[in-house]
Amino acid sequence: MPSHFGEAAQFGGNGTESRKTLSGVVVEVRPKALFRVTLEDGKTVLAGPSVQLRHAIVRLVVGDRVTVQLSTHDPSRGRIIAKA
Repeated sequence: MPSHFGEAAQFGGNGTESRKTLSGVVVEVRPKALFRVTLEDGKTVLAGPSVQLRHAIVRLVVGDRVTVQLSTHDPSRGRIIAKA
């Protein structure tokens, strides 16, 4: 009987490698730690901070340049993974 961990490693780990990453600018600060970000390709997405940013207590304000990792299920949502 195969291990589930072995199958996950065989099929690319947790799947974060295939997510699209783009740069953008914060244009709106929303409640509940959400931000409206305009990406470099002109699209606007709703994004929340990654766990690493939350632990580092990074403050984001309108005009900040950020790196966003887009969701594979909903391209209008994303995760802010870095502040530039």
